[in-house]
Amino acid sequence: MKKIKVTKRVRVKVPWYERPPLLIGAIAIVLAVAGLLMAHLNRGTGSPGVLGSSGGSDTTQAHPAQAVAVEQDTVLGAHVLSLGEPFEAPDPGDLLPPIAAETLGDAADVRALLREVRHVSLGEVGPGGAGFLEAGELVAASAAGRLIPEAWGDLPLGVEHRPWTDYELHRGEGGQIYLLAFVSVEVAEALGLLAPGLDLPPPEPQPEIPWWQFWKKAPEPEELVLYQGSEILLYPDLNPVATCAVALPVEHVALDGVRRVRAGLSHPVDAIEATLTLGE
Repeated sequence: MKKIKVTKRVRVKVPWYERPPLLIGAIAIVLAVAGLLMAHLNRGTGSPGVLGSSGGSDTTQAHPAQAVAVEQDTVLGAHVLSLGEPFEAPDPGDLLPPIAAETLGDAADVRALLREVRHVSLGEVGPGGAGFLEAGELVAASAAGRLIPEAWGDLPLGVEHRPWTDYELHRGEGGQIYLLAFVSVEVAEALGLLAPGLDLPPPEPQPEIPWWQFWKKAPEPEELVLYQGSEILLYPDLNPVATCAVALPVEHVALDGVRRVRAGLSHPVDAIEATLTLGE
């Protein structure tokens, strides 16, 4: 009698990536995670890395060079003055309230007013003097430690103001040096809140977000608050993204570098990246 040969059937295991349901599910999960990650990264697209900068500044449309106006209605805070509003005479080293301007003529009037308040004049040598420096020269002087009363005479100050190029420096009768620049309304309001002493609080700790909640971001404050080490962007003249003039005591600001931006003008502007400090 012939024996029947029984053959054992071996089942070959198919890899998961060759099984359509599992492969499609895995692709869907990867796409979902990538989408959440991109949404998290792009949530702040266009936001400035430095306070007061314009996220879309490199692509804003050009405006006629002789007519600069704010593109939208500007709402001034309680600590930003309009041109013509009275304020108390400052003590040496005080931060004056920021003053808003709407036209280039207003900006020139604000500069003249701040010179009058500080009792300084263009071209004057020593205490009571004022002059202009472009962004690169100003940052270089700051880096070399030459923005001090003892080195005032060595600064290559000009007496003719070039719109959207020159920053103005004042040397008060008490010897203090002030940098006149234009900032955004939000930064101006936050600076005005700290006037006249510019007593910057230490930075508040940020709430920690668990690593697995990577799609979340720390909540944005309702109002801008400036701290020790806050970075702001300073502009040399009035433009649509910086409509408030402020005279900062240089001992309270470190000038870190120059950023070329298009601030709603027909040509780029050299803005200064600055960090607020406690001073001496």
